[in-house]
Amino acid sequence: MKKNGFTLIELITIVALLSIIGVILFPKISDAFKTSRADQLEEIRENVVEATEVYLNNSCGKDAYDSLIKNDKIRIYLSSISNCGLIENKLYNPVSGNYVNIQDEYVDVYIDEVGMIDYKLSF
Repeated sequence: MKKNGFTLIELITIVALLSIIGVILFPKISDAFKTSRADQLEEIRENVVEATEVYLNNSCGKDAYDSLIKNDKIRIYLSSISNCGLIENKLYNPVSGNYVNIQDEYVDVYIDEVGMIDYKLSF
């Protein structure tokens, strides 16, 4: 007699094995996606800091730079950086899943105690 398929026990065994593998791998895959989103957000933040540096050294940010030198601290809204064409109008936050409102978000730029310029982002 020719056997043309799988028995019920073979199918149940395969489904059970695949379920066990899925239960073991799911948390690891989920963590990998979370780490990936956090890395993407960190890259976006680094790009905003670089754009802020360019802004301060550009004619667009000359007044802001002068104010920084006088006051040791300034706040630059992302909309100002965007108006100079240095960042996009819409920045996507992969961790929250929302777009960053560049009208409300900002970069605090300050000169620390050793004279270095440092940046703190609001998002």
